Amino acid sequence: RNASIYLIRTGIEVPLYTTSAGRVFAAYMSEKEIDESLKQHKITKQTPYTKIDSEQIKTELKKIRSNGYAILDEELQINVQGAACPIFSGTGEVVAAVAFTTIKTEKPISKDELKELLECASRISEFIK
Repeated sequence: RNASIYLIRTGIEVPLYTTSAGRVFAAYMSEKEIDESLKQHKITKQTPYTKIDSEQIKTELKKIRSNGYAILDEELQINVQGAACPIFSGTGEVVAAVAFTTIKTEKPISKDELKELLECASRISEFIK
């Protein structure tokens, strides 16, 4: 079996849109906040699949908001996929995200898993309202 890990040390800051959970938060920011964040942070390619173009990222954020979930497919690390869904407060603000990662060649993210993740996020959001 192949093992994979991506470690981010405490105190290291990465742009929101470099992880699936981070993209969920970014997707629900205002256009102005998104533009400011994209200008502030230089994104470096971690893999050949890393999105670094700001228009491409903004399109992805709109898709996330529309679908209700984010998927990163080998953008942070080769052979690793991540998925995340927002957790909403009673006022409709994104306050958290529920996420998971998987080794793509062993078990790529399935529609059933996305459905479960969406249901889980919905139940948590309802619980905290």
